[in-house]
Amino acid sequence: MKRLLINSAWMMADRIYILIVSLVIGALAMRYLGPENFGLIDYAASFIAIGSAVATLGIDVTLVRYIVNKPHSTDSAVGSVLIMRLIAGLIIALLTNSFAYLLYSNNQISSLTLFAIIIQSAILILSAYETYTYYFQAQLKLKLVTLSKIIAVTVVSLWKVALLLSNASVLLFAASSSIEALLCFTVLAFIYKKNRISNIKFDYEVSKNILRESYPLILSKVMIVLYTRIDRIMLGTMIGVASVGIYASGSMLANIWHMVPLSLIASFQTTIMAAREVDYNKYEKHIKQLYAITFYLGILVFALYLLFGRLIIKLLFGDAYENVYTPLLTLSLSSILAILGSVRGVWLVCENKTFYNIFFTLSGAAIGIFMNFLLIPHLGVQGACISSIAAQSSVLIFGPLLIPSTRRSVILLFQAIILDGLSISLLFKRVKKCGHLG
Repeated sequence: MKRLLINSAWMMADRIYILIVSLVIGALAMRYLGPENFGLIDYAASFIAIGSAVATLGIDVTLVRYIVNKPHSTDSAVGSVLIMRLIAGLIIALLTNSFAYLLYSNNQISSLTLFAIIIQSAILILSAYETYTYYFQAQLKLKLVTLSKIIAVTVVSLWKVALLLSNASVLLFAASSSIEALLCFTVLAFIYKKNRISNIKFDYEVSKNILRESYPLILSKVMIVLYTRIDRIMLGTMIGVASVGIYASGSMLANIWHMVPLSLIASFQTTIMAAREVDYNKYEKHIKQLYAITFYLGILVFALYLLFGRLIIKLLFGDAYENVYTPLLTLSLSSILAILGSVRGVWLVCENKTFYNIFFTLSGAAIGIFMNFLLIPHLGVQGACISSIAAQSSVLIFGPLLIPSTRRSVILLFQAIILDGLSISLLFKRVKKCGHLG
């Protein structure tokens, strides 16, 4: 238990440090780049994000479980997954760059955007370093992973400061993520080698077994990334990368509060799962409490942006981003739906219905794409923001309503919103208790 708590503490330290540094350095970089150049980088990153969902091969949880259950095969498992990830990353990088070149040939993207995608595509290969992350996670040694990420983020942040001081090209900023991945790969590979006596090796049977378990997760990951990133790609292709800069900056602010409810969800989860086996009414009450706390916390953040959003945008990003205000408000509502989906995820796990997630994310992606085609030509960035709400609503509400066995999650959500059977004072006590646990 002590190792688990220490592991969790290092994970939280990692998140807080990266959040603070990314916000400060990111805001400075966004001021310097302006909406168009920032949008160009984020547009390229969206292609890479979709490619990454395939390149990971859905192996994360599978590898951790394999190492825990078969510690004697650790080097074979790590070596096999590392090689599979490197090969998959190389293939996806080639396909991504080929598709980007096709867009460039049809005059749908500029040469600068093409080069940004090519530079960032190195991430698809270098992100294989996550294999080492899963090993240390299985060994409850996330301190080593956290230290490597802190080193990488710090170096890249200093790199960005140097670029700001030297008025560097946007392509050098685009290379930042690839440099960070390279640093993580190098540091974690070194630490792994120092921690293991034997060397990693490829084993065909081990790789086949791991891939057999993990490949169904690939579709789910692709659908999730697709419906959260496709709006940026469609904006950049249909209108231009400057619109992506406006949308991405609004999205960053709209989602920045998610670390708080995610910590609450992690704290609630054990209690909820335990109650499920003992007292079903108490279990559902806990679910509603978590829904209510998350929803009203999101409403509070929305109210803050409604009142002070313009000031926050001006202080962080400067006058060039003044058009972010309206998208920020719309995306703040979308972010509430997204984080409520994480609460629903706890309910799906407890009810053993996680297989429905593929249907929900598929419907969200389809509706998001359809709404973007419909609204972006007429409403621009705001059209993409409205499409985001439609997609999230499909995943959280309309999709589950279509399936009788998942309708209960929607009923619990609406009961939580109207505080049916819940006490406000008890909600505050739950939040306070979770704060002490964290």
